Amino acid sequence: MDDYKVAILLEDFRIQFKIFGEGLEMLNNKVDKGFLQLHTRLDRHISENRQEHQMMIQMVKDLNLGTE
Repeated sequence: MDDYKVAILLEDFRIQFKIFGEGLEMLNNKVDKGFLQLHTRLDRHISENRQEHQMMIQMVKDLNLGTE
């Protein structure tokens, strides 16, 4: 194989790897965005559950005080 054909093959490989790398970067960004959205939703749900838990504890305390 002469130098010209090798150069063409190498350039083709370079282009394919560049496209592959760009695809991986887009996938990585999409996964990062999904994890960020999930984390945000989980934080909100945990906060809501914490508030409900505190309200239930207070209700139980109030009920116990009413029976004494």
